[in-house]
Amino acid sequence: MATIKQHEAFNKKVDKLLRVLGAKETGKYGYKYSLDTKAGLLLITTHEPMKSDIFSVYCRFENPGKAKEVLSKWENDRLNPYSGKWNYHQRDAGYLLGGLEINLTDLKVNSN
Repeated sequence: MATIKQHEAFNKKVDKLLRVLGAKETGKYGYKYSLDTKAGLLLITTHEPMKSDIFSVYCRFENPGKAKEVLSKWENDRLNPYSGKWNYHQRDAGYLLGGLEINLTDLKVNSN
């Protein structure tokens, strides 16, 4: 069982990763961040730290149809094609962070 402190540390790492990737703080629909991606705007947040075996990052594309087209070659199985939800849940915080970083780096719109 992961402690509250472990979940707090995980959330800080997610926040740092999102800022590095260029996510902007938002409050839209209760999500903390938004990130421009090749699949449209992606809303991202974590939950309040609590004792739990599972670490989570909650994501939702504003345009599920576009996300379905872009994600069709990878990670499409996690996408809810109706709501646009694209959540991450993992017992291993490091594994989740690594996968999140790879996926978001591949998806983000380059600002150059």
